[in-house]
Amino acid sequence: MPDDNTPFSCPLCDKCDHDIRSGLLELTTNIMDNLKKSSEKLFDAIEAEGTGAPEFLAAMAEFSEVRHQVSVVMDVIPDLAAVKSAR
Repeated sequence: MPDDNTPFSCPLCDKCDHDIRSGLLELTTNIMDNLKKSSEKLFDAIEAEGTGAPEFLAAMAEFSEVRHQVSVVMDVIPDLAAVKSAR
């Protein structure tokens, strides 16, 4: 894997300034941050007084957002692979 400063040029354009790698790094970093926040919500629920129902609901909502973000990435991967292979 290239280091974080190595651009992955746009597979669609020639000589453009699009940096697919930078965008993907930003997105995956955001997903990891959101996963950490979701995990913290889950621990809050586990440690809550009583049933922790509101906290578990909040944790589920947080994890649902992360799942959505990961699904978006998974939907894009085949498209990136197809475009790359066509070049």
